[in-house]
Amino acid sequence: MYYYFGEFRIAAVIALAGIVIFLFLVSRHTDLKYERDKIKELVNLNDLELKILNRDFQGLPMGKEFDNDLHPYSQDIDLFGKGSFFQYLNRTALREGCHKLSNILTENSIISIIEKQEAVKELSAMTKWRQEFTAVAKLVNTETPSNKVLSWLKNYKTFIPGYIQWLPYIFSGISLL
Repeated sequence: MYYYFGEFRIAAVIALAGIVIFLFLVSRHTDLKYERDKIKELVNLNDLELKILNRDFQGLPMGKEFDNDLHPYSQDIDLFGKGSFFQYLNRTALREGCHKLSNILTENSIISIIEKQEAVKELSAMTKWRQEFTAVAKLVNTETPSNKVLSWLKNYKTFIPGYIQWLPYIFSGISLL
């Protein structure tokens, strides 16, 4: 570009080509970095599953925050805590999933048992999909819990006056004319 600085058209083409190549390489780098991180998570996930098969699951979350002394049966069957059923079962990647699992374990509901069993049966045959889903979920960094975002969306109040929504149509009509 420096060599052709006096020739504006040639310098502009070189600059434009350089910008396009740079943006392509940045995009490619980001994609490769994401794939690398996902593969690392898949390796970690499979290492964890091998440990769990050997009954080494003591490093997993124990779910002590869900332990309730007043719950009718959770203390009797070691539902939460060290060496608990929750610790052995929990494969959730997000905080909301962990809360959902604890609710399912403590709800003592017989509603939809057949549907739940069929869902588990269906997912058990989809090992690759489950691993991909978990790896991608572990790559997600959430700063705000999803229930807070849902609350924001439900309580959203528009701040734009009603007549403003027609302006794009008016300007489009003027542009067409």
